[in-house]
Amino acid sequence: MADCFIVRQQNYYIELTLNTIGLKILIIDEDNVLAKYLKQSDQEVFKIISQKLSAIADNTLCIMSGDQVLDFPFSLNDKLLLVKYLNSLSNIGEKSIGSLPLFYNAKSVPTPLASMVSYRELAPSFLADYMISEEENVAEIQKYLIPSHDEFDRVIWENRNVLGLTPSELLSYNTTDSEAYLINLVDEAQSNTDLSNLINNVYEASEKVKTKFIDRINAFSLNDDIVYEEDSFESKVINLAIATLNDPSEFANKIIYKNKSFSEYSIDEDIICKYTEGDTEKSIKIPLVKLLPAYVNNTIGIHDLRRLFKVSKGFDKLLKTHPKPLNEVFVEVNKLLTLPDREFPIWPNARGNGIQYLFVSFYRRNNRGWNNRYVPDINLGAQSNEFIFEILDFLYKNNITVSSSPFTYHLYKFFTGFYFIDTMISKEESILPVIEAWANSDEKRHKYLSENGVKDGSAKEIRFRRMLIENQRIDYIENLTTSDINNGLSFVCSKLDLTFPLVGDNQVETIKILSEKTGVNIKKNINLVELSSLSREWDSSEYTTWIQNHYPHIYFYDGNMPYFLDYGNIHICQIASDKNYHYEPSSKKLYINRNVELTPLLFSLATQQGIPFNTNDYRILCMDGKVSVSKDEIAAKNEEIKSLKSRVEELECLLNGRNVHFGGTSSGLSKKDQYAALIEAQQALKSKRPDWNFPIGFGERNDDGTPSCFTVETVQNEEGNNMEIVIKSYKKTDERFHINPEEWEAVVKRRAKLLVYTYFKGELDIVEIPKDELVRKQSSIQISFDTSNLDEEKYPNKISEFASILRYFQQITFGFNQFHIPKDAVKVKDISSKRDLTITSAEDEDI
Repeated sequence: MADCFIVRQQNYYIELTLNTIGLKILIIDEDNVLAKYLKQSDQEVFKIISQKLSAIADNTLCIMSGDQVLDFPFSLNDKLLLVKYLNSLSNIGEKSIGSLPLFYNAKSVPTPLASMVSYRELAPSFLADYMISEEENVAEIQKYLIPSHDEFDRVIWENRNVLGLTPSELLSYNTTDSEAYLINLVDEAQSNTDLSNLINNVYEASEKVKTKFIDRINAFSLNDDIVYEEDSFESKVINLAIATLNDPSEFANKIIYKNKSFSEYSIDEDIICKYTEGDTEKSIKIPLVKLLPAYVNNTIGIHDLRRLFKVSKGFDKLLKTHPKPLNEVFVEVNKLLTLPDREFPIWPNARGNGIQYLFVSFYRRNNRGWNNRYVPDINLGAQSNEFIFEILDFLYKNNITVSSSPFTYHLYKFFTGFYFIDTMISKEESILPVIEAWANSDEKRHKYLSENGVKDGSAKEIRFRRMLIENQRIDYIENLTTSDINNGLSFVCSKLDLTFPLVGDNQVETIKILSEKTGVNIKKNINLVELSSLSREWDSSEYTTWIQNHYPHIYFYDGNMPYFLDYGNIHICQIASDKNYHYEPSSKKLYINRNVELTPLLFSLATQQGIPFNTNDYRILCMDGKVSVSKDEIAAKNEEIKSLKSRVEELECLLNGRNVHFGGTSSGLSKKDQYAALIEAQQALKSKRPDWNFPIGFGERNDDGTPSCFTVETVQNEEGNNMEIVIKSYKKTDERFHINPEEWEAVVKRRAKLLVYTYFKGELDIVEIPKDELVRKQSSIQISFDTSNLDEEKYPNKISEFASILRYFQQITFGFNQFHIPKDAVKVKDISSKRDLTITSAEDEDI
């Protein structure tokens, strides 16, 4: 009876329809005796039809797959009649009818109406399985189809696992809030791969969805050999965590790097070195593993993470690490390299690396406040190229100011005052070749060294050398320091294959100007070879008789006396002086300019010391039997003596009330002790003001033990401006304090800073003494000088010139009994280029 229908009355159209699908009709009216035995409920009828339709649908699918199965012709009209019939059955509703695979979908597959939506022409292709065919999309069956507003939930969402849509495509068909659906997808994800398909949608979702998504992420490893693109899952999920979580470091436990999660690292890869430069606080990072290699696998830095990603903004929020304390690093570095804990005069060669040296110098200088022998000096030229490159790269990368940073307490001397290699620069003046090679590899590196004190051939002091050699006029000599000039002359005389003496007009003029500058090591010496070879002895009868029992021999030379200007043992140039005579003690010969009037000259020589020619000799040669001195000449001499007396009276008035004495008091120290005191003061000044640039050799000795630099020198202050200083040592404050004329003139006239190395407020320091304090607050002053230069030959007008210019005399000093250091003196470390002393105008009471 599975294929048989029992009906009470005949219905031709229904019978035909049921026959079409293979069901037979048995008509038994109510009067038939079998009626009470052969009964079928409406539900049974529906079941038979449903089973038959399911079989037909299965057959249709088999036919479509290629199997040979009998098909039943079933028109749309038949289907509608069947629906009408089923609808007439009791207890058979729309839901039951909709479940029957009676109508075709868009692929001509029998499909339940309740699983399909109405046909529409522009529907997406994946809906073909779930959309009624265009031919059967009639009004009579619309109520059995899925309403359009339920299309997403009942078709797309329910069949999401078979439709093959990406999450973005899937959710794009949802016209309502997609948060619940997205959360459902996140919950359904079984792996990070599943989650990666959702991440683009999550980026646009609510915080609730993002948080849910991040929570579902499984731990993932980063490959050290891969650079992750911005659209990679790893990059996207890290950025999502950074943007979403209040504490992104919570996500670090899901990032595995080198077999450890990021959350397992606690020590930062860098230490932080902080120090103050001027008004700015600087923070410099140093990789911990460069100082302590043992930490290579125990530290992590954000750059370890960043270098794996093309885009890494905000990645630092993932890490919760702290730098290792500097004091611990210092102790461990000392232990690692077997370095002393306190006094440490010089870094051992071939020990450690450049970064370790810089850190040790920094910590000792900045954190401990040590200096001198407690901060290690270094023989940089004895270190490896790698060691030096590490130092240079670090200084350049961090833009360290070499002259003043605690990293470069001793290193500055390899830069400041040195030059890039040039033909006009000696090897001793050039930076180390390895530093030059480093700088030449990049223009920016070259610029960095230039900004930190390394000069090149364009420096004025080097152009001075070139212009002197090329016989050019030099119009900026006043801008050169004595060190610039002496170093330049030393180079010209010893480093180049030149022919001396120089004969160019500009060369000779320049050397003459230089010879007159204080501190320039040019000496004027008589050209005795020329003088003796070109002179002729006096041959008058008076002289011939006189010379038999007297001396000196008198020779005549055609012109003023010829002199060399010497630098060392080099006759750098030859000049004709303004002197009309020269006495040579070794040969007892007196050379005289034959073109001047002889009688007045001999008269002046007769009154000078140092020449064995007196007034009696003059009388014999020039007066016996003749008048040799005119009244006008005598009157002129008397006038000169009168003027001298007047000037002496002025000087006495000037000094009145000052308790000033003229005497021969000397410093009481040997030359060796004086040199040592000066060098000690210069070295102390360099340590107090590392931000100043000092002349080459400042605080050092020459080969003969003398100081390389003098008490009066020009330095560059912290702003790079030239500043003249006078540096003095006065450690024994119960002794006299001495100032020579050059020092006096520099302080009083040129406003040089007088810096005194002395005891101030109970400690040894360097203080600046204002000019006005130099005289006014002192109890007494003594002016002393050596009288060896009081000879007529060298200074014929010595008496009158003494009254106005004291510097003609050797060993002159202004002696102060127990020099007074004022309470408002300023320590040299506090001197700023923005602060200067108030210079008052000269007064009669000033000396």
